[in-house]
Amino acid sequence: MNQLNVFNYANRYSFKSWFRVFKYAYQRVVRGYADCDIYNLDFYYLSLFEESLKSLAKESHGYPSEFDTYQNWINYLNEMAQKFYQANESNNFYKTPQSDKWYAWIEEHPAEDNPYINDMIEEENMNYLARQKDMQDGLDMMKKVFFDLWD
Repeated sequence: MNQLNVFNYANRYSFKSWFRVFKYAYQRVVRGYADCDIYNLDFYYLSLFEESLKSLAKESHGYPSEFDTYQNWINYLNEMAQKFYQANESNNFYKTPQSDKWYAWIEEHPAEDNPYINDMIEEENMNYLARQKDMQDGLDMMKKVFFDLWD
């Protein structure tokens, strides 16, 4: 599913919702981004980079001279896209079965003290650092080939 599709915001029974969707689509055409994008700009850019790089890898016809083969170039683009995918929190790439257990306990015992809180905080911090490293790795890879990202 394309996460950048403004029509994902539409409630098919609400006229206001459809008006907002067309407003977002118009804003993307005119400005290159919409109001819904700036609500969570990191998600928008990570999704945009991921989707764009996947498309470039799929549609590419050539490769930069610093790569030995066309396949190495495609692999590089896909690896870069994967880094941005992993960095995007909404993809739950770093979610563990343990975190499902913790959140299930919270739903069952909403008023009680959470005995898992320290573990949850530690895992969230580790996930944040891992996502930040993936984003940095993706950006470092992009810096090396930024002016070669065309077809």
